[in-house]
Amino acid sequence: MEQQTEQFIGENGGKRGARDRAERLLNERGVSLSVGMGLARRVACNGYVYREAHIDSCCQLRGGWAIRLTEGQRLQWHTRSMPMIPAYYQPVDTIQADAAGGAILVWEYAMGNGAAYPQPGGYFELSADGEPLISFSLKKDSHLYEKERGVRLYLEVRRKKLASPGESFTLDSFVRDESIYINGIAYLYLPQSVLRGREKLTLCVKAHNADGASRRWFRIGYCFQILDCDLSAGIETVLSPKKQRSIDNKPVYFGDIHIHTGQTESLHGNGCGRKSVRHNLTYARDIAGLDFCAITDHDWQLDAEDWHRVREENDRFNRDGQFVALHAYEWTSGNYGHRNVYFCTDTLPKDLAPFDFQAVPHKLKKYGRATPNDPTPSDLWQWLDALKTEAMTIPHHPNAEQFPLDFYRFFNERYDRCVEVYSNWGCFLPSGKALNLCCDRIDALDYTRYAGKLHFGFLASSDGHDSNAGEANLTKPMRQMAHYAGSGRVAVFADALTRKGVFDAIYNRRCYATTGAPILLTFSIDGFEMGAKIHEPSETLRVRLHVIGTEPIARVTLYRNTEPIQTAAPCETAYEMTSEIEAVSGAYYVAVEQTDGEYAWSSPILYAPEANQEHHSKEE
Repeated sequence: MEQQTEQFIGENGGKRGARDRAERLLNERGVSLSVGMGLARRVACNGYVYREAHIDSCCQLRGGWAIRLTEGQRLQWHTRSMPMIPAYYQPVDTIQADAAGGAILVWEYAMGNGAAYPQPGGYFELSADGEPLISFSLKKDSHLYEKERGVRLYLEVRRKKLASPGESFTLDSFVRDESIYINGIAYLYLPQSVLRGREKLTLCVKAHNADGASRRWFRIGYCFQILDCDLSAGIETVLSPKKQRSIDNKPVYFGDIHIHTGQTESLHGNGCGRKSVRHNLTYARDIAGLDFCAITDHDWQLDAEDWHRVREENDRFNRDGQFVALHAYEWTSGNYGHRNVYFCTDTLPKDLAPFDFQAVPHKLKKYGRATPNDPTPSDLWQWLDALKTEAMTIPHHPNAEQFPLDFYRFFNERYDRCVEVYSNWGCFLPSGKALNLCCDRIDALDYTRYAGKLHFGFLASSDGHDSNAGEANLTKPMRQMAHYAGSGRVAVFADALTRKGVFDAIYNRRCYATTGAPILLTFSIDGFEMGAKIHEPSETLRVRLHVIGTEPIARVTLYRNTEPIQTAAPCETAYEMTSEIEAVSGAYYVAVEQTDGEYAWSSPILYAPEANQEHHSKEE
């Protein structure tokens, strides 16, 4: 990146450069700034080293060191200067040990997927002098990670290149056949309670991957011009708590409410997921950066003790206003499909067991051979009625060829409030093959069959089995489950970040689905928000939508049932639209497609004036 020439006007009318602004921020907080990598004395790396070659960079690099997301690979460096470095760099190389506010270390980083197609996920762990500090993962956009001890890591994206799904590009001697390339500046903030007066640190990044190996990668490099960049925005971000996402002055919370683990006592740890409940909740909160989540292990893999253990871990992680862990499990039927069951209360009876618990768990045979005695969804709903507790059942992958589900046979609007329209299995909506590359779908059972006839909201989640809750990706034993980066998420407009707040938002269909990117979306008709029903007759409908994307928006489409009635191609990251359309009965929803292949879908608004007329006829 070229040296910054931008000037800022001060209160006294004078001008100060970007460096002056950064220094003012540091002085106000009593924090020192050090180069964590650019002046490293030596680097230890069991991955890949490349010098004296072209390296794509936001600054000028002399050499680079990279590791794959492969278990056992690590990259280590020191915050010490080399004797030949010019003297004017020396003051920022050694950490100012007595800075009351602690220290910020900055260095250049890059990350990528390593291939044109999805790769197994995982995370990188950053430590200082052997003490684990914080973990991070590949994300397409700038992200702030934070821990309870006050440690924060801000990965600020300065350059980015994304290929179309299935395509690739080459940038330098290491970044070859790539689909996602991120390059920027890392800001590591260590409060004095963690820094403990140390002037020099040894930093280390280790790869952790449950699949053992992945082509995803992390890179650092020598950078002597990093202090010439404008660091003020990054410094301000890493010194501040994470900001709540919002649109139209309404907070938006993102979650993954379909997560599987490998923690079972009844099946001796042979659940269909991986790692423990605690690991998955920690990943969802600290690495994926979710606001809420739900562990939904299958009923067949849990006994009563397993179920109680999951709920205890949920209670341990659940913190109002910070992170919500819902109580849930997956109801599984060979005959009638799959539904996740979610409970509103955090005080469920201790002796409550999921619907088809057995004293001795039945042996799994390809999710069980269907028999005439299999319980039906109606049996499930009757059981929930008898519990007299708030609950909902969310069907998922309903038109996946392996698990077909027909809502005309079983649908209960009291419980089936939403449908999981997207996960790593693919998409329930008519979306072409781009979102269903790995899983065959039954087109006759997609949303076209029910649009405007049955009313339910849209949400997405990962159905993750790889221990990377909230960012599930390709899982080697389950290659039908893959996405280009991240995984499905549900966004909610909740009154508060609590169990009841999140549950009520989903139950009332104040939610929408994304493929993984935190796209912000509001959609209303005549003032009715997404998920609502409109019964008052009208000649026209006033439609309003607002989208804030993470990448340029390729297409925004308004649908009536499954027919597009308005389409725009703004090619910007934000888009607003207000229009009037003919009032025709049906379900209206918005689909947003970004240039990077990520999608968002609003929950439908049902316009059904005939229902109001029928109601009045019955009264007469």
